[in-house]
Amino acid sequence: MNKVLFDANFKDDILWKQMHSCLFAAVMKIAPEYKFFGLSNENTEKIFSKNVHIKTAEFCCNDNIWHNLILPMACVFNKNVPIYFPNAWISGFLPHSTPVITSIKDISFIEQNNKNIRRKFQSDINRSDLIFVPTQYAKEQLTKEFSLEESPVVLNFASLISDEYLDLPLSVNSERYFFVEAQNVSSEGLNALLKIFIYMHSKNKNNAKLYLVGDFDINTQELLVNLEVARKLNIVREYDNLSSGQRASLMKGAIAAILPSKQDNLPIAHLDAMKCSCPVLTEKTPSVYEVCEDAVLYSDIDNMAEYCEILAKLEQDENYRKNYIYSGLYREKSYSWDKSAQEFLQNLEQLLV
Repeated sequence: MNKVLFDANFKDDILWKQMHSCLFAAVMKIAPEYKFFGLSNENTEKIFSKNVHIKTAEFCCNDNIWHNLILPMACVFNKNVPIYFPNAWISGFLPHSTPVITSIKDISFIEQNNKNIRRKFQSDINRSDLIFVPTQYAKEQLTKEFSLEESPVVLNFASLISDEYLDLPLSVNSERYFFVEAQNVSSEGLNALLKIFIYMHSKNKNNAKLYLVGDFDINTQELLVNLEVARKLNIVREYDNLSSGQRASLMKGAIAAILPSKQDNLPIAHLDAMKCSCPVLTEKTPSVYEVCEDAVLYSDIDNMAEYCEILAKLEQDENYRKNYIYSGLYREKSYSWDKSAQEFLQNLEQLLV
């Protein structure tokens, strides 16, 4: 048995937890001899495959003390066993003999120019023997901003939609609607989108609904007011706590998925929509374009005239819409968790040689 320890404290990052669940499950198919042993200071939802064992080690202290006490102790009792930090927060006082692997997902802190954060991050980089990043853009930014002895490895990701959901029947719903998910939509993007749909409905330019899925960050009075107006005009339907099957069904039945965010988030929702034969309209951020290329539609949410034109064309021109359905399906097949698992294992084994 090949053993890997890992920090199982994903906190509230459900998406990142789901992504690692898919990654570890793919590793099990390729190399079942690998076992992942996670430590957490909170009860962890059992979404992981059989090669993952998570132990809850409750300890009456704050997260920082727990992180710098329990995980190093686990390494002491598991000499030379690698430890993986999915959230790029490496414990202090780790044994020098312990190989350290980290995954860096969020690079937004680079723009903040916070010296304390950058100092801690450089320290974590120095302690890492292997660094994974999700995109080439993230790799370039890290290489530009920090001192690295080893180049980060791009560990591509894939859709979270299981193949079993693709053949499920569509819900009986005569409404025409666009799919909007909190996962890749900023509050500014949602506010601008609501204003567009309020305008289009008031001018009888479009009667399609907006299906809002997930927990959106309603952080301004203007956004709250626009959401209330959209509710009163019967423009929106709101869904929360959907199962993966329900989510896939809604995407399959949508005219398109609208994902407006100028923040450079991981385009997981984009891949999910493409896999469900749902065209995507989004912002052209570096990571989104790297993953999606020309398989999706790009438009600035602040350009109302252009946005309205694209929405109308998606709704009225079926050939135009099908073009992005087929290009999306083709592009999405470039990504798979099996490929990610192979890359993960290849670099892990090189580390342990």
